[in-house]
Order: sequence, then structure tokens, then C-alpha cells
Amino acid sequence: MPPIAIALVLAAAIMHASWNLAAKKAQGGQLFLLLCSLASLIIYAVPVAWLLIKEGLPQQPVAWVLMIVSGALHLVYFTLLQKGYREADLSVVYPIARGTGPLLTILVAVLLLKEQPSLQALIGAAVVVVGVFLLAGGHKLISNPNSRAQAGLFWGICTGFMIASYTVVDGYTVRYLGVAPLLLDYVSHLMRCLLSGPYALKHLSELGAECKRTWRYVLIIAVLGPLGYICVLTAMLYAPISYVAPARELSMLIGAFFGAKLLKEGNLWQRVICAALIACGVGMITFG
Repeated sequence: MPPIAIALVLAAAIMHASWNLAAKKAQGGQLFLLLCSLASLIIYAVPVAWLLIKEGLPQQPVAWVLMIVSGALHLVYFTLLQKGYREADLSVVYPIARGTGPLLTILVAVLLLKEQPSLQALIGAAVVVVGVFLLAGGHKLISNPNSRAQAGLFWGICTGFMIASYTVVDGYTVRYLGVAPLLLDYVSHLMRCLLSGPYALKHLSELGAECKRTWRYVLIIAVLGPLGYICVLTAMLYAPISYVAPARELSMLIGAFFGAKLLKEGNLWQRVICAALIACGVGMITFG
């Protein structure tokens, strides 16, 4: 991958792991997700307005259709992610989701978008997925069906499917239709708000309490969530989707460290060894 793509992916990894830590601590539901999207719309309104004045709106109808689809996919993704964080450990849900997502993304990018990653990059992606699986607990996830780890495996895989879905849709929209990453992410947040509107109207009395309880986490996610994802989408302008998707799983290393040290979820040395494996895989992709 070009150096600029590597730098963007590294920056995105730090921001992604940080806002996921905030999401885990918030333990929020649908109203929390709505507050995060509303805050993002407010925070990024001025940059988006500047972008529209400078470049105007996309002219292709298919671009708008895909941006709307993206919003729906992201809403389902965040809903599943928060459900997983309420029922299982961050250090299981997060790596499983981030490992499943790029694997499926690569398959779709190769089969549908006709990308042709090198053999070294494919092996690197496989190494990343293996490292992620081991980091999340390996065979224990399957052999212990009644544990929180099993719940983490289930919700992590479900979330991973959504990651693959929105990554391919968004990557195609940015890379092949020329939609600005900032605009795509902004419209996605707008769609999440519109889709969550009916639910919010039925729970207006709870919205204020949720805002008071989680406003610090809302601000962290509202700033870092869009910014990190914009970095990822921008990286896709310089490198194939099938390269960027697994490389961004560097965020999982940081997330696993947060789970072990800040949330006291244990097994630090196991995480360090698996992290080294994942780093090797990402290195193979980067220089593949």
C-alpha cells in the first residue's frame, strides 16, 4: 500500500479502538446510537457545508441510493455491536467482529469488484484472521457454549457480516462513484437519525436521561467515529478495498489492549502474542 494509505489506516485504527472503548463503557442502546449520530451531524455540519459549496452534490442517482443503503447498514451494525457489548466482553466481540468483517470483504471485493490482491496479501489477510480468532479465545469460544465468550462469538460474527456489507458498499461508492468520504459518512449519519426517529418519538421521556448519563461518551464517538471512518474511506482512494479492509484491523490490537488493561478482562500475554501475529499479517498486506 502507498505510504499515505498506511498512515490513514494507522490513524483510523487508533480512533476506532478509542471510540469502541467509549461505546463499551456507555452500555447504551438505540437512544444512545441516535444521540451519537445527532452529535456527529452537528459537529461536522460546517465541513460538509464547505464541501458542498466547493464541489456540489453527486449527480448520479445510484450514488444516493448507495448512501441511503449505507446509512441503514451502519444502523444495524451499531445496534448489533452495542448488543454484543452489553452481553459479552469487549475483548471477544471486538476482535471477532473485526476479523470476520475483512475476510468477507476480501471475498466480495474479489468476486464482485474484480479486485486482484497478490498472493502475499491474501496470506497476510489469512494470518490476520487467525490472529484475531486466537486473540478472542480460540477454540474456547466454541467449546464453552454457555459462557459470555459464546455470546461474544455470536454477536461478533453478526457484526462482522455488517462490517463487510457496509465496507463494500462504501468502498465502491467512494472509489468508483467519486463520492467524497465526508459526504458519504454524513449522509449515513443522517439516515441513521431518520430511521431511528420513530423509536425516539416513542421514548422521548428517556432521551434526556440517556443524554445526561452518556454525553461524554457521545461526544467521543461523535468526533472519532466519523473521523476515523473518513480516514479509512480516503485510504480506499489510494489502495484496493481488499487491502485496506484487513489492514485497518490494527485497531483490534489497541482494542484488545484496552480490554485487558482498562477493562480488566485478563490474558495480557496471550493478547501480546496474538497482536504480534496480526501485526505480521498486516505487514504482509502492506508490502504485498
